[in-house]
Amino acid sequence: VKDQDGAVMLRVACEPNVCECKNGVPATESSGTLCHTDGANVCQSCDMGYHFSAQTNEHDEVIGHACAVNQCTCKHGVPVESSECSLHEAQNCSVCDNGFFPLKEPMLEFEPGSGHEPPKEDA
Repeated sequence: VKDQDGAVMLRVACEPNVCECKNGVPATESSGTLCHTDGANVCQSCDMGYHFSAQTNEHDEVIGHACAVNQCTCKHGVPVESSECSLHEAQNCSVCDNGFFPLKEPMLEFEPGSGHEPPKEDA
């Protein structure tokens, strides 16, 4: 654009940063989650099977959140695959160690007379 004397006038508009979010919903100006850098991976929420993972700067200050895949745990067994882990770090077992059996409550060690009985094996 030129002024009336033919000199070039530069017009600059300021636009909000636009973030991306792998495995979730990106931060937006109206979401209340700061999108600190245009094109950055900053999320306001995560898809099912993922959880917030803090992003920090060189001063270890949290500057945003990305979405990381959930990982379950299993004391006395093998945890379920990430695709079956709905809550990060939850105890959810796919297979129990010898001497343990699956319950729909936290895993308990089998003790005779404790009131818990292991499932009967099919004959």
